[in-house]
Amino acid sequence: MVNAVTESKLQLAAGLLAGLFSPFLNGWASDISARYCDASPAIQHRTVIRVPDELLLPSVRQAVLEGISTANKGRWYLEDENGPVVYAGTTVRSHYLQLAIIYDFREINSIVCTSDNLKQTETRIHRKVPGWKGRVDTAIRQALADELRVAIDKGPAAAAYSNLEEVRHWRATMELDYNDTTGEGVISVEASGKAARNWMLDRIGEIAATKNVMLQTGKSPKPGNYILLDEVSSKGRYTIGFEVVY
Repeated sequence: MVNAVTESKLQLAAGLLAGLFSPFLNGWASDISARYCDASPAIQHRTVIRVPDELLLPSVRQAVLEGISTANKGRWYLEDENGPVVYAGTTVRSHYLQLAIIYDFREINSIVCTSDNLKQTETRIHRKVPGWKGRVDTAIRQALADELRVAIDKGPAAAAYSNLEEVRHWRATMELDYNDTTGEGVISVEASGKAARNWMLDRIGEIAATKNVMLQTGKSPKPGNYILLDEVSSKGRYTIGFEVVY
């Protein structure tokens, strides 16, 4: 149970989105590369795509999947999905290339994962690989733009948080300490009021939904289940303690 929030907890930047939301802060992307991808960092051609503030996690996932399916006239295909990690592949004659795409609600990272018949070594890969990968990155960016238009026109983000400057402020000041083992966490932002609280609840829901995806590999996110343990508004910050249940 989370009964109180201490200043030390709220200063744990290393706990920000631990384990689920910001894998790159915890070296998860490097771990993925080491365990599942044989491309060395020198030839990964990593691309970082910023996610618009208005988009929620299901929309980010949809943009990734849409980008893969439309890239280079449909010549890329989804190979596997493991939580917030998607693997995409393409085959051109005897050449094969696989990408790993890792996303959260802040950014999308894509890397070269492995290849066949593309002259792959520790330091070099076929000169056409960056161009092939770039088509996927471009398609994902376009799909993000499409999702953003939907969010602004019809989506819950636009309805719930009409002041996007506020959303950016909440995102910039958000601090989160989440324990993946116990399912308990604390989220805090520099804000007050119903709109900020609703935004924080959406973030908690995304954590729970992401956990559901990790437990059900390859399936779409289901609504996250969680309970609120306590809420505190003090010194200009709103803090919610919660527990993910599954």
